[in-house]
Amino acid sequence: MDTIERVTDAVNKAEEAAKDIKREELLQKFGHAHHKLSKPFTYCGETYEELDLDFESLTGRMIESIDDELAAMNININTPSVSHRYQRMVAARAAKVPSDMIEALPLSDYNAITNAARFFLIVTG
Repeated sequence: MDTIERVTDAVNKAEEAAKDIKREELLQKFGHAHHKLSKPFTYCGETYEELDLDFESLTGRMIESIDDELAAMNININTPSVSHRYQRMVAARAAKVPSDMIEALPLSDYNAITNAARFFLIVTG
């Protein structure tokens, strides 16, 4: 099973599990995430030890701006909930940090943060 199939399978399982839980409970669980970085991380002269991802503060305008950014780069995302690039951009807006900063994080932190965005996208999708 390749990576895309594993991610798609995980998304399908998450979507099935989501059907069994009330939407409000899911939003409480995934609408806000606090991530303590594995070690302090310096980006553009600022050191971060943790990120606060407030997904519930996002608006439709913010999500559409991600779509516009990707279109300007000639990148088409068919399924945002399985695209690391899209998840990264959503997480960056939720954390109020540059998207490039999320991209530059160590892989364990990057994966934890993009997974939080993915779960939020699935729950609200």
